[in-house]
Amino acid sequence: MSVETAAESLAASIDAETDISPDADALEEDLERNVNEFGIPEDEAVRSVIGNLPVGNADAIKRNYFGSSGNGDSPDGSEHGLVPIAEVPSIGDEEWVDVRGKIVQMWEASHDSIAAKFLIADDTDETLAVTVWQKSMDNNDWDSFSEGDVLRFDNVVTEEYDGKYSIKVNSDSAVAPVEDADFDPDANRELEFSAQFVGYYDGSGLIKRCPEEDCSRVLDNAQCEEHGQMDEHEWDLRIKAVIDDGTMAAELILDQEQVEALTGMDMTAAQEIARDTLDRENVIEELSSRLMGKTLEGQATKMDSRLVANDVAVAEDAPDAGDVLQDVRAQA
Repeated sequence: MSVETAAESLAASIDAETDISPDADALEEDLERNVNEFGIPEDEAVRSVIGNLPVGNADAIKRNYFGSSGNGDSPDGSEHGLVPIAEVPSIGDEEWVDVRGKIVQMWEASHDSIAAKFLIADDTDETLAVTVWQKSMDNNDWDSFSEGDVLRFDNVVTEEYDGKYSIKVNSDSAVAPVEDADFDPDANRELEFSAQFVGYYDGSGLIKRCPEEDCSRVLDNAQCEEHGQMDEHEWDLRIKAVIDDGTMAAELILDQEQVEALTGMDMTAAQEIARDTLDRENVIEELSSRLMGKTLEGQATKMDSRLVANDVAVAEDAPDAGDVLQDVRAQA
């Protein structure tokens, strides 16, 4: 909704839950400043404005404004109760849910209003991005977050952007460690694999990463999705390999150390190929030619639909590349 509409709705909630007459114009001005000047998402901007009002019963105002039904099974009464991460997209955008998971990756917060950003995984073998707003920390005993923490997030809000879902931990949310012996976020994530290398995905080869501390996102035309235009970069080697075990194909992520060990090409040689040919695409062409048709085997971590290799080697009985490609084409 627009800031003007949000201000009018908030004024109505204040009027319904307090004995004062709210100033909708002043509320709109505060919301406009939070949203446009500070870049705070609208829902969190509303919570911030409510928190700064010289009135009591802020929780009642929030319930009235956001319309949470309070019929879930969480202590704070989310609308949908505890749901597996895999079900979040089916619930939809801007819905109140409870989820639990293990922090598997941390990211740098992009704004002072954000306390933490990270990725969690649960025992359905799915992952979900989490944004923890700074104001939520005032209502929780949890004062920091670390990779490996297994947590339950009660009364959090779903958010959809470009087809991907995440959750927001705000001032109405509660965070607590999971105490459930039957809940094992790692149960379906570690696995062994053995499959032929049959191709690669875009974003493979000699790539540029964001140089900002704790970021390392891949740059797209010198743009980092977190930090914007970057004048500098860090070089990296990776292969987003397509592997096939004869029954199904999967994406396997190989990092620089693994790429160098499997192909015999190091960073210096890769940069020389790119410089001599004036085309970085020639790097992945050469790398893939050294692996095509070979059987890769080892241990990996499953992240959504991708495998991230932990230990990987070329099998000694690797088949001829031509035979593998012929089999793949026959199955297509």
